[in-house]
Amino acid sequence: MLDGWRKYLATSISYNNLKLSNDEINFVVQQTIDRIIFLRFCEDRSIEKTQTLLAVTKKGNYYKNLYEFFQKADTKYNSGLFDFKKDNISHKIKVDNKIIKNIIEDLYSPRSEYEFGVMPVEILGNAYEEFLGKVIRVSPGHIVKIDIDRKPEVQKAGGVFYTPQYIVNYIVEHTVGKLIDGKSPEQISKIKIVDPACGSGSFLLGAYIELLRYHTDYYWKRNFHKIRKKNYLINPEGRLTVTEKKRILQNNLFGVDIDPNAVEVTKLSLLLKAMEGETEASIGHQLRLDKKGVLPDLDNNIQCGNSLICPDFYDEQLNFSTVEKKKINAFDWKAAFPQVFRKGGFDVVIGNPPYGALFKKAETEYFLQKYKLQDYQFDSYFLFVEKSLNILVQKGLLGFIIPNTWLLNLKTSKIRKHLFSKTEIINIVHYYKPVFYQSVVDTEIIILQNVSSFRLYL
Repeated sequence: MLDGWRKYLATSISYNNLKLSNDEINFVVQQTIDRIIFLRFCEDRSIEKTQTLLAVTKKGNYYKNLYEFFQKADTKYNSGLFDFKKDNISHKIKVDNKIIKNIIEDLYSPRSEYEFGVMPVEILGNAYEEFLGKVIRVSPGHIVKIDIDRKPEVQKAGGVFYTPQYIVNYIVEHTVGKLIDGKSPEQISKIKIVDPACGSGSFLLGAYIELLRYHTDYYWKRNFHKIRKKNYLINPEGRLTVTEKKRILQNNLFGVDIDPNAVEVTKLSLLLKAMEGETEASIGHQLRLDKKGVLPDLDNNIQCGNSLICPDFYDEQLNFSTVEKKKINAFDWKAAFPQVFRKGGFDVVIGNPPYGALFKKAETEYFLQKYKLQDYQFDSYFLFVEKSLNILVQKGLLGFIIPNTWLLNLKTSKIRKHLFSKTEIINIVHYYKPVFYQSVVDTEIIILQNVSSFRLYL
């Protein structure tokens, strides 16, 4: 369904807006779909009035009506999802009425089988994962094709794979859960958690759920819901307020991905989780308390870039074109997350890093120079493990699901020696059957603590 929407939207936008580039079409298609889905979730959860989206298809220019709805949502939520200061494309495009009508009607009965009011956000991430890494290509004749133009490291691994929930839960429990246990909300506010290849955001969503659950229990057991002056934290029904959910999200969770679509999906998933349990009344109350809007802007928390390559990569390259720079998309960790590195780094790194690698010569030379635990045969997951040790604070926790080759391959002796001598390996859970659909690689969960002050570069 999502791929179909992308194709129809892209075809209409391309035909009616001849000056838009492929990148601009990809951007505006993704933004439009994300915004529609967010508002549809809000409708079924009684945050927006019933069938408000359907109403935009009743008369006039449907896309113009939809855009006006988006503008109202920007004032109400102020989440970054509806930020038209950074989005200077959506306001000027034309889209055929029938395309908008078909997409919106697909989200309502009888054409939709989903109950968005009770549908877990995790299922949305699963659906989105199907097309992450794919891009829209438009020919000069406005023929649209959805290409599987995946990131090189994902291409070799055979595709993008959604991490099963039980894997996410185990890793989150043994990293985030372990670190926050027994701590107060004030202490937890200083804990920084990152997924350096966040994909659709399943690990960050799992960490957010763990944090919400812990804070709810903490306040409830201490009767905060009965104390009037504490009602900005938890309401009388025992649910965290929007203010508190917003604070936790901005304080604790961070992510990076090279795919801009993945970044947007991660932000969407986290925002939808923050809206769970809210009503039109609770949102109205929040707006009266905070004129800045209900939800946080996550642009500083979830960022787009190449986690493995720093900007110094360009120092050794001559005549590097703008297109090539965009493909590399070097990422400066310190500049992106200054508040995190002022305290020394992240406390937790979690995720399912890409496996395999199809690196160009310049990238291989860079890795040989900068990464000290690698042999000449690179695999991107080795690089992600080393990078994670580098951005962790001393005593920080790492939880990944990775192939088991690091334990068996003779060419991984450097990283194996370091992990056994400079970290405390807390747990290894090996799976003898494939965890990922259509993937035959043997994988395992590794939980370790960075007991050394390992830091080579950023």
